[in-house]
Parts: sequence; C-alpha cells; structure tokens
Amino acid sequence: MYNDGFGMPDEDVANASSRFSSKRLIKISEPGTKAIRLLRGPFSADRVWWPTVRLDEESGGYKVIMMSANRPDEGWVFDSLASRHVKLLKASGEKNAYSPFSARKVWRFTAFERDGEEDPNQIRVLEVKKRLYDQILGYRNAVSTRNPGVLAYGPIWSYDFNIVTSRDKGKVQKFGTTYSAQPMPPQPLAGKIAVADRGKAWTIDELAESGCFIDGEIASLRSPDFDPTQDLQPKTNAELLDTLKEYPIYLLHHGRDGDPYYEPAMIRDLAKSCENLQIEFIGKKVDIGAERAIEHKPEEAQAEVMDSRVPEADQGPQDAPVRGSRRRGAASGAPVSW
Repeated sequence: MYNDGFGMPDEDVANASSRFSSKRLIKISEPGTKAIRLLRGPFSADRVWWPTVRLDEESGGYKVIMMSANRPDEGWVFDSLASRHVKLLKASGEKNAYSPFSARKVWRFTAFERDGEEDPNQIRVLEVKKRLYDQILGYRNAVSTRNPGVLAYGPIWSYDFNIVTSRDKGKVQKFGTTYSAQPMPPQPLAGKIAVADRGKAWTIDELAESGCFIDGEIASLRSPDFDPTQDLQPKTNAELLDTLKEYPIYLLHHGRDGDPYYEPAMIRDLAKSCENLQIEFIGKKVDIGAERAIEHKPEEAQAEVMDSRVPEADQGPQDAPVRGSRRRGAASGAPVSW
C-alpha cells in the first residue's frame, strides 16, 4: 500500500501516540508555492464530499463545513444518488455529466513542509487528486536520458518538490484552480539509483547515511506519532446514513466565490431523490452566522424546497441552471502500491 517502504513501519504506527487530525494536512488550496519533501505513500481512498451546517460554538451562529466519507468496495447509497443526479444532468443537456456524489480517488503522502508555520521536522500529510498524483508518479518513475538504467531524479524522498497552486480568475474557484509539482535541486541521488531498485525497502539507517535528511528529520522518521491511513477507512452504508443524520447535506450551499455547489435547477429533484433514499438533507436556506434552529428531517426539508421553488416558466437568473460548474470526471482504479 506504500511506495518505497520506509518512514512509518506498521508496528510503529500501530502504537502511534496521537490520532490523525486534519491539522496535519498541508494546505495547498490557495495560490502560491509550497516546498515539500514527500516521504511515504501513496495511501488512497475513494471519497465523496458534501456541505453541511453546524453551530459555531465560538460565535453562536451557524457555519458551513465540508464533510467527507470513503466509499466501500461493495458500494453505498451515494452511488444511487449519483446515478439519479447524472440522469437529471443528461436530461438537461449536460454532455459530460458528473455528480459530486460520485466518489473521487484521492492519494495521500506523508511529507515534511519546508516553509510552513509548523515544525519543519514534523511529519505531515499532503493529499492530492489525480493530476498532481500523475505528475508525482511521473517524476518518481522518470529514467535518465543519459543512462536508461538509472532513475533521473532518484527516490521521491531524496529531494524537495515545489507544489505550485494557480488560479484562473475568469473561472469559479473549484474549476479554475490548478496544481503542479516541480522537482527542485539539489537531487543528490539523481542518476545514482538503478531503475531495478525503484521499489526498494529503504531502512531508516540507510536514509540517515544517504545525506538527504538532517538529524531532526531522521528522529521524526524513527518515531512516527500518528497513522496517516486512520481516516482513509471506508464507511459502510449503515455508517454513512448514521453520519448523514448528524451531518445532513446542505443542498443550497454556495461556495466562497458565490457559485452554487449543486445546480439550482436540480435542487427539487435532488431533494426528492434524497427523500426516497432516506438520506438526511437540509432544503431550507440557512442564514449563516445567525442563531436559528435548523430542521432537516427529509419530509420537512422536502416541503420547504417545493414551496420555495418558482414555476419553471417564471425562473429568474438566480434560478437558472448553472452551466460549466460541475466537477469533471473522477479518477478510477485500485489503490496503487509502489
């Protein structure tokens, strides 16, 4: 389930002193450059995200948070919801229909963040999607043009990457943001590792002797304090439905850029599908920041959605279907082991 086989021995992870927390994640969503040393990975999961509303204990008002769950191999109720959503999108004329209720594969690496605010010797986590993963995989597998028997860059743990985040201001954030990985010099093992040794299981002592890490980093590698796979375990269908009771889907969520998360013209049909599948949802517009009760029982939310919709012929611009604002095709395939 991992690539070069070092850094967090299974027996050490089993005795980890702390649980994995999202605070360990390296944030790459904002435009800019992050210097990162990738360590171990990839660990993967097929994941679905959805917005929900929670009470903010500090402010006393409501706020939107994003929830996620990992799909089990046998499938779950989100598969049925995604299928119905895609049918609706195709019926509306969307050629490349894709539902956010379809699971997307994510890959996770343990890493050191070189220029972060946290301790640079602390092992953290970089989570990426397909495009960035493919780039990292490409560099990891790159063969020297001078000598086809050796790796062009060496193992991914032996040099830093710059992870560059860019944003097209002419597009909404979730579709105008792109990521790229750029290997940075020095690369001390470039051209020195045989292609045949690409998957070698390096020991911590060998890493220390490689000259690619300082003492503080080696100490962290010897004593990992969390399990990076802890929250990658799939939920069963029953577990997902229980989670949705506590964290119902907020169908009327708008992102920070003002773009609807779900197409306005589809809300009524999505609410009906949720009701039929016994998926809890919030169909009322929530005044974020306000102190008010939120009812999210399916039958009540369904009635609210139906009552709040204007007739199809009377739709204004705010009710028109959103074009070009859906997630593109999901990556697929089994978890990769290097």
